[in-house]
Amino acid sequence: MLTLRRVLTAGLTIGGLVAFSLVPATPSLAAGGLVYTVASTSANEEFLYCASYTPGPCTSEGHNQMYVDLGLNNSNVNATVDYELVNGTAQVGVNFYGPSTGEETISGGIGLIDVPLMISGQTTPLTFMIKLTSASPSGNISSVGTETILPGNEIPSDCSMNLVSTESLALTCGNRPAGQQWNFQAMCIHGFYDPTITGNTVTGDGTSTVTCSSFFYHVWDTGNFNVVS
Repeated sequence: MLTLRRVLTAGLTIGGLVAFSLVPATPSLAAGGLVYTVASTSANEEFLYCASYTPGPCTSEGHNQMYVDLGLNNSNVNATVDYELVNGTAQVGVNFYGPSTGEETISGGIGLIDVPLMISGQTTPLTFMIKLTSASPSGNISSVGTETILPGNEIPSDCSMNLVSTESLALTCGNRPAGQQWNFQAMCIHGFYDPTITGNTVTGDGTSTVTCSSFFYHVWDTGNFNVVS
């Protein structure tokens, strides 16, 4: 709602009465100070996973998900935004799945857009944009995210993933840069509590293994390569 305040017009009188003019008050945060943001992120088009829980090499590949953060500068406001996926060098229906428009909620200042990626066999990074088209409550929606789809999966080509047992998943790398420190990360699955566990840190070539305790039912069927330094 537009609030009004009276401002005295100095030196102006009409018929002996002081005249006032009406001008808009400065908008408050609730009235028009909300700012919505879309993050820029990247993800590989594929992920490597174990097709079964039989111990052995994990060589199956599936299409990855890209998770794009939404933000709002007032965590006390619950909001809804409409958005559009805008083609760049990455195309909807070719490199990522549609629909090209959608709606998401923001709660506590945080929201998330999930974009399923397609396995297109690309060899170079491709980009598309996410822009906001409307928001409720209204605010600044000028933020645009530039999203990058990377080729292949994020496990380096010199590394192989292996299911040691239902509780243990390992990554072995044989051509890491000299001195690079890295580790392997995977989730341990219970149902209501599924933390990501970090395996041992390796310098150069070697094996990093994630082993879940007996509290968990099993290790997850995929994991992440993580550079420490």
